[in-house]
Amino acid sequence: MIATEPQDPLDELEHENEVAVRLVERLGEFALSLNEGKTVSPGEIAEGLRLWEQYRHLHAHRFDDVLLPEARQVAMSTCFPHLDAVVRDHGEIDHRVDRSKAALQAYSQGEPDGAQRLATELDSLTQAGYVGMRYEGDYPLSCLRTALTEDGSHRVGLEFSGTSTEVTDLEHHIVHYLEQTPSQPDRRFPIHCQGPGCSSTSSAEEYPADRGYFGIRPPTGWKAVPHAPRSVGSEKVVVDIDFFCPEHAAGGANSVVVPSRTPTTKLPMVPAGRSDAHERAGSCCDPVPENLA
Repeated sequence: MIATEPQDPLDELEHENEVAVRLVERLGEFALSLNEGKTVSPGEIAEGLRLWEQYRHLHAHRFDDVLLPEARQVAMSTCFPHLDAVVRDHGEIDHRVDRSKAALQAYSQGEPDGAQRLATELDSLTQAGYVGMRYEGDYPLSCLRTALTEDGSHRVGLEFSGTSTEVTDLEHHIVHYLEQTPSQPDRRFPIHCQGPGCSSTSSAEEYPADRGYFGIRPPTGWKAVPHAPRSVGSEKVVVDIDFFCPEHAAGGANSVVVPSRTPTTKLPMVPAGRSDAHERAGSCCDPVPENLA
């Protein structure tokens, strides 16, 4: 449900926690999938984190800056520690999200422990989210039901109306996000060894990253050797990648990250390879699209 009409401010805050719980459950599902060794789209995780961060910031503003001044005038002194605990919890939002974003960056660029690190951070964020929202509902919001005066509730409600459009807009985005089935795209493609006379074949994996990068991860023991980018016509850039099986790999890194052109160019980046690496078209300044067929 999306609230579009003025309500009791405490009802609004409880409703925001209900929406946030559904969003944090999705992030928890991503953590579970990563722990099970499944591939999860970095873009979907990034969008979930973005929505979570924005929505919780808005909720924290309404609670800390609008409700709290009224609450402190009427709440019993025994409620103050609970109010303070919720404010401290809200102050941890950026820290938790930043840790998850850093882990997402490592995962999207194919770091060996990236998936486990991201799963750990997402699990930590979701657990803290659950605990914080449950605490907020069980203590401060519950005790303020009887303590907050009618005039005080009216004043808070008027202040809330200034951000109601923003709340509703974010909730629409969250509902749309949650309606989408989490994708686990198959980003593997066939390769064969470029060693002299070698007929070894396998499959490599494409993975997206941010800041205008994409990555190609060869199978364990294989080596990927990118050639210098070259122009094809006036609108494409191609990167040839040779793959070598364990027998012909002469050491080196097990994965390669191929940078796109700088944001000043208008040429799209297209990976192609002498070893059956497939071509993907996209913007030169953005990550490889995550919905590629």
